[in-house]
Amino acid sequence: MPRRLEAKIAVITVESIKRDVQRAEIIGFRADLGTESEAQRVIDMITAMFDGRLDVLVNNVAIRNYDPLAETTWSTWEPVVQINMFSFVSMVRAALPLLRKSGKASVMNVSSVNAVYGRKGMGAYDAMKAAVLAFTRTLALEVPATLGQCSTQTD
Repeated sequence: MPRRLEAKIAVITVESIKRDVQRAEIIGFRADLGTESEAQRVIDMITAMFDGRLDVLVNNVAIRNYDPLAETTWSTWEPVVQINMFSFVSMVRAALPLLRKSGKASVMNVSSVNAVYGRKGMGAYDAMKAAVLAFTRTLALEVPATLGQCSTQTD
């Protein structure tokens, strides 16, 4: 029996976005997400502020350098790897207990179209954004029963 395909259409108007934004509560945290302890500190603050509830985690952080691969040193790559990849891992690991408790949580990891295509002088950035794609796919395979979805968005 063929599977039935469904399509959904969402109509979003500027007015509805303005209404939603006016009602939104926005909270910011200053953190160096290149360290695992800072990711845990952010999740601990969220736990305290929202009574241990977390339904959506959006990882959207990046730094980049503009060096050709032949001229890029390990010391140039290290901060890019730390921020553009390890911060995603640290945030997911720290948030996973809360996300599992939600039962219908989502994780959105923001990558880049250049994770697939690449660019001159952007080897470290593009490679780490490709790693985010692989990390997200693995996460979706390992925790599908406890998270509603794990998706990757590109810039």
